[in-house]
Amino acid sequence: MKNRILSLRRPLLPVIVLMVAIAPASAERAMTEKARRDEATDVFVGVVTDRYSKQVTFNRDRDENVENRYLLEFAVEEVEKGPLAKGSLCYVRAWNVAVHGRLDAAGLPPIGEGGHYPIPKVGDHVRVSCVHGEYRFMPQSDAGYAAVYPTGFEIVRAKDKK
Repeated sequence: MKNRILSLRRPLLPVIVLMVAIAPASAERAMTEKARRDEATDVFVGVVTDRYSKQVTFNRDRDENVENRYLLEFAVEEVEKGPLAKGSLCYVRAWNVAVHGRLDAAGLPPIGEGGHYPIPKVGDHVRVSCVHGEYRFMPQSDAGYAAVYPTGFEIVRAKDKK
């Protein structure tokens, strides 16, 4: 009986290795520009004027994880979709994972959602696709804005380096 169980495990090993290798690439939703625009309630181009962040530690599946949560302030320069006005300020939330607990400790790639990418820096010119109000990928229940997940930021021009 024991040999039979061992013989069943061997064919599963390559499948498990393949699943672990593919998981990080397939975990994030692939999103086209059209899909991003359709999901967004607002699309605008603006400059990041400030960036607030904090790290939040939480336990998921008995594993300690650390998440970066961001609130980005944008000076709106051009409105492509939605009721925002040129010259106004818009605050947009985003997040990404800083530490995936035991996976990071073991040197393994993360499995599952990794958050928004890229997170713009102060001074970057960015096309922002965002959702006003409640959004299934953000833990908000107010009338704020959240970047479309996972690629709601398109950096049009990075801050000039001096």
